[in-house]
Amino acid sequence: MTRLFCLIASVLLLPLFAFAAETGFICIADAATGFTYEKSTNTWRDSSFKADGKYVLTKSQQSGIRWHVKQVGSDFPIAFCDSDFTETGAISCRGILHDFRMNKNNRRFLLVYPVGYWTDKNPKVEKTFQEGRTNLSWK
Repeated sequence: MTRLFCLIASVLLLPLFAFAAETGFICIADAATGFTYEKSTNTWRDSSFKADGKYVLTKSQQSGIRWHVKQVGSDFPIAFCDSDFTETGAISCRGILHDFRMNKNNRRFLLVYPVGYWTDKNPKVEKTFQEGRTNLSWK
């Protein structure tokens, strides 16, 4: 397998706070997909994962960081956003182990854990996944 193709199914929700100034988003996964490494055949195979991730994208108080992403219940960010949302509503954030992308206009996000599949062979990493869904914003 030489290319990574992940397909995320998302459901579009109506914006709940159309006129509110958005300072944060709650992102709840409803679909997850990815690859699992099979040691017996030394290959990566497509796989389904439990879509149970819940994340919060909030404005950051840290200098040089506009937004950050935390897993619900954690105090530590998993991804940081250097820039604000684009004119098209998109934002892209990077972390050590995760990449996060969101479009606030269509209320969809992607959280990608790419470690393992595209990195050098690492026997300790046997799964890589991507999950996403619509998000809810708050003021």
